[in-house]
Amino acid sequence: MLDTLVQSFTFESLAGVPVPLPEPLPDQPTPVVEPTAVADATFGGLAGPTWTLVSFTLPDATLPVVKDSIVTLSFNQEGAGGNAGCNSYSGTFEYSGSTLTFGQIISTLMACVDNNIMQQEINYLAALQGVTRYQIINNRLDLFYILADGTQGVLTFNPA
Repeated sequence: MLDTLVQSFTFESLAGVPVPLPEPLPDQPTPVVEPTAVADATFGGLAGPTWTLVSFTLPDATLPVVKDSIVTLSFNQEGAGGNAGCNSYSGTFEYSGSTLTFGQIISTLMACVDNNIMQQEINYLAALQGVTRYQIINNRLDLFYILADGTQGVLTFNPA
């Protein structure tokens, strides 16, 4: 039925016909929009510097970064990312208080010439994916992680 009505309607039939305006609504108070809290621009101190990895701490050892490799991490409103030794990586993160977690981390897929750097990169990205909390003390960032096999450790960074 609506099809028939629309098909028989012509624009010319309304030419010159006044269109009634709706009655104005009674005065209503303008809604007040409360400002939202300003987000922490430093993301709990994480944003600002580019952090450079200085060591992996495992339950039974502290491993320095492989010689001639630079592993970095930075945080901003788009997410987190850096260089894992050979490849660039990025991902999302969430923090609250001292809790920190990373979403899915993606990276480029270049092969490292040095197998030690490649293994360090694999270990670093796995540890980053397992981060559960962080602390910043004396301008040093520690990321505490738990791997899928239950291994716990700490990634330690200094500002670049």
